[in-house]
Amino acid sequence: MNSSPLRVRAWLDEDYPAIEARAKAEGAVITWVDQCGLRSDAAPPGRSRAPPGRTPVVRVTGKRLRVNVMSAVASRGAL
Repeated sequence: MNSSPLRVRAWLDEDYPAIEARAKAEGAVITWVDQCGLRSDAAPPGRSRAPPGRTPVVRVTGKRLRVNVMSAVASRGAL
């Protein structure tokens, strides 16, 4: 879905009430899900620290690590 405010508002006003009613009728919980992948070889941009006049050194193990993280939050806030 495009995240323009008008389209979001239309979805919330037109589509979501039917989803909410069906969930209530079936005793279901509506959840909002997101997924994120993290990699050890993809350092975030930024600066590191070192004493004045010395080049910053970042120690690494040489092993690559990748983790996929998924989370879900219920409409009423439960994780």
